[in-house]
Amino acid sequence: MIDGVLYQDANERGLPLTISGASTSYSKVFGGNDAVNWSTHLVWTGTLNGTLTLWASNKPNPNLATDADWVSVTLPSGLSGPNGSAGSSFADIGNSAGRAYRLKFVYSAGSGDLSGWWHGKKASA
Repeated sequence: MIDGVLYQDANERGLPLTISGASTSYSKVFGGNDAVNWSTHLVWTGTLNGTLTLWASNKPNPNLATDADWVSVTLPSGLSGPNGSAGSSFADIGNSAGRAYRLKFVYSAGSGDLSGWWHGKKASA
């Protein structure tokens, strides 16, 4: 099994990412590493509102600063992002063959904290 933190503060102390102004926030890269089944869990506070999208790449060492090496893919059922009030979402994703995934959150209004985690299971030998 493999695990990771999706969103955290700039100092990477495991604290939530605080968002209070126009910005685009990318999650840490997750999936890959022979993980064929994985799940994501997001939690947000406050009045944060914006658009959440899922991106995938099969390129080795994709550029993390832009979307150039990434392709937007359909969000799995159950996964949603901040919508103006505190909340959370969770989604299981199975039989995923992508090398790397990341979430992109584009702020539109409000303020709050965004936290997220992922968990994956490796393929059986």
